[in-house]
Amino acid sequence: MRLTPVQEIATAEKDLENNRLGEAGSRVRAQFPNIRTLGADAPPLALRAQRIYALVLIRADGRLDSGLGWARWGNFEWAAETLAALDKKKPNQPRAQADLAEARTRLGRTRAEGIRVLEELDQRDLLGSPFAYLALARARRTTGDDGGAQAALRRCSMMSNDKRRCNTDFSGEAI
Repeated sequence: MRLTPVQEIATAEKDLENNRLGEAGSRVRAQFPNIRTLGADAPPLALRAQRIYALVLIRADGRLDSGLGWARWGNFEWAAETLAALDKKKPNQPRAQADLAEARTRLGRTRAEGIRVLEELDQRDLLGSPFAYLALARARRTTGDDGGAQAALRRCSMMSNDKRRCNTDFSGEAI
């Protein structure tokens, strides 16, 4: 039985949540081969696919699409710009803010803003994914806050269905 486009994107979202990044990215690309050129005026399903694909690139440490000519920093830039556009469409939504902040922590020029937003959302108990806590832990570790990093990793572990995800050496720092 063949899945509908909506079912494919929903499955890609589940793949993303379960850290099956290659599968999530492949599903998005199969439905939207021109995912990088759709823009913020795309239909709702395409916007959902953009979010998934941007997070795939961030969580894969920018190391996808090199065969298509995309460098790691280019993947981070596209992901951050895409998530910023999505955040503008629906402002003040913690999930969108956390997604954007996660991306921003991966770029040196936007890192401080990403950390600030993650810290603010954490203080308000609005970080809704283990990946957001993982990004917060990585950011805290790079600023020398090892205790804060461990606290974020504990929250990551409590939320995650894969506890190994939250045991990290923090490779893939901001570029």
